[in-house]
Amino acid sequence: MPKEKTSDPARAESRAVLARRASKRIEKLRRAALALEARHAPALEATAPAMAKSARNLVHYLAVRAHDIRGLQADLARLGLSSLGRMEAHAMASLNSVLEMLRLIRGLGVPAELRAPTAVGIDGGDAMLARHADAILGPAPTERKTRVMITMPGEAADDPTLIRDLLAGGMRIMRINCVHDSPEVWARMLRHLRRAEKHLGRKCRVSFDLAGPKLRTGPVESGIGVVKWRPRRDVPGRVLVPVMVRLTSGACIEVPGECSIPVQGLLCSEARCLKCSPV
Repeated sequence: MPKEKTSDPARAESRAVLARRASKRIEKLRRAALALEARHAPALEATAPAMAKSARNLVHYLAVRAHDIRGLQADLARLGLSSLGRMEAHAMASLNSVLEMLRLIRGLGVPAELRAPTAVGIDGGDAMLARHADAILGPAPTERKTRVMITMPGEAADDPTLIRDLLAGGMRIMRINCVHDSPEVWARMLRHLRRAEKHLGRKCRVSFDLAGPKLRTGPVESGIGVVKWRPRRDVPGRVLVPVMVRLTSGACIEVPGECSIPVQGLLCSEARCLKCSPV
């Protein structure tokens, strides 16, 4: 019985090409993440200590998502490695971990910086994300994984039944869009919600979505008008009556069935008709 081959040189070479290409792309992503962190250093230093690590991780994640990584993800999947699809809780740690594995596949040493602790590690990142989600959105319900947030319409201020029914139906976060209505209207919504909480024995958080800066334009000056001529066509689009447009270097001449356009310079002398004969 012939001995089974234990290696395929072509396959090994293909893996080496994939690993080298993926390594270059991840190194580029790491540099982009570190550069963005350096650019936002003043803002990161001013972040509350409890959120400092999360802020750095967010900057790293945004830097990665500024790139199209679908090709990289395909290469990583073919190599049997993480495709970075769930890296939002530990962006830099994920990049370092995958890059370390790629270097091992290529037979290269692993720099100490890839094994150094990051702001948010893989083990603690998911737990930190869950804690922050609970702090902002409230504990996740036991009957499902998703918290229900509902934006209040303006009429909810005068319809306590609407808010009570939404709370009974599973609303856990009442969102108030501060772009609309007024503080008086928002206060009435809150009163209706607190009464509904007491009536139903449920808790609901409130999220105020603050209005950002609004760009407004003033009167727009009129520009040069655009004149269009179209031939008459039948339903299938065949031309029934063509449009004749006369270019003139002097004053417009009224000719029945034609349109005149005054032009400057040598345009008239250089103009040609569709049949390439002199005008």
